Amino acid sequence: AEAAAVRAASAEVSLAASVARAWFAVRLAREELACLRAEFASRLADTDLVARQSEAGFVDADALSSARLAAAQAKASELDASRRLAAAENALRVLVALPPGAALPGDLPEPAGKPSVARQPDFGPGLPSELLLARPDLRASARALDAALAREGAARADFYPRLMIVGDAGWAADPASRLGAGGSGFWSLTPSLTLPVFEGSRNAANLDAARARVDLAAAEWRQAVLNAFREVDDALVDLREIAVQEDLARRVLEAVSERLANAEARLKAGLADRVEVEAARRDVLLARRTFAGYAWERRQAAVRLAAATGGGFPSGE
Repeated sequence: AEAAAVRAASAEVSLAASVARAWFAVRLAREELACLRAEFASRLADTDLVARQSEAGFVDADALSSARLAAAQAKASELDASRRLAAAENALRVLVALPPGAALPGDLPEPAGKPSVARQPDFGPGLPSELLLARPDLRASARALDAALAREGAARADFYPRLMIVGDAGWAADPASRLGAGGSGFWSLTPSLTLPVFEGSRNAANLDAARARVDLAAAEWRQAVLNAFREVDDALVDLREIAVQEDLARRVLEAVSERLANAEARLKAGLADRVEVEAARRDVLLARRTFAGYAWERRQAAVRLAAATGGGFPSGE
């Protein structure tokens, strides 16, 4: 029953982590698809502008061919993103036991503007090692080690003499007397001492086997602890490094968004053309995709950290 409970707890943590990772993958796929659709629309607008310029004789046919090729590539990227989104949503439906095409729990509308990523707690410089005690594999390894130590103690006790005292007490009637007359009580104590004189080799073999089981359980415990620390450390490193990349991507997104605003202002003032504005818009879309990728990847690392600590971590509040 205890082993079944440990397996159930481990399966619960694994399933929760899988659902969270699948949902984050869906959110990222939606962000990417929205950006690539907007990029394809920008490429179409760019192609239309170049086509009019070609008809007027301002550009040659090569420029128009390049614009059409870029639009076709943008459409192919959009279709790939749509396919990835469908695959991610189907994977999530399988995990939450929904039929194909069913609405997903917590469905959100298509994002507009900046990626709508969820807020994430600050983990600080590290996590207390006590969190690892919630891991089902560590609990199972600790129980196995305790059981092996108990068996070793029992095997060691076999080398010592065993003293047993058997007691007996009761009331006996005289069969020759009349009914209800006569009778006597009795009691006895019989000590028994067992010396393991002729069982030394067997007890020694049992003790060696028990010690071997202790060594094996201890090795498995150490391996489980080292593996737990490795998983937690990997997740913390990912969180720290991806947070830096996410911040850099956010700064790039802010910079190109400002450049797009300036290009649109110059366009209204007659100091820039539509081609420059569309190029700046595509830079913003690319920066949005990059920022969303790092943002949702950091949340994937947070899920890995939660699973590595047995299903939870401090909120940082």
